[in-house]
Amino acid sequence: MADVVDIQHHSGARSRPRGELELAALATRQHGVLSYAQLLQLGVGRGAIRYQLAVGRLHPVHVGVYAVGHSAMTKEGRWMAAALACGPAAV
Repeated sequence: MADVVDIQHHSGARSRPRGELELAALATRQHGVLSYAQLLQLGVGRGAIRYQLAVGRLHPVHVGVYAVGHSAMTKEGRWMAAALACGPAAV
């Protein structure tokens, strides 16, 4: 997937690409955080991740873990970020 951007439909109305909706849904379930590996699995390329970091759409929380959209996090978001940073074997 290239950079996450809005696309135009024939009517001129704007909507979000399917991958972006999946990304938002996962981030919502995970209290606003995603891992680098999850972004790659959702089809977001390395260059797009760098771009999203540069423009402030992703905010580093831990190595390889990002808050999506803003850096204000709940305690559950911080816990989820810590679990993601520890990897799949975290308990």
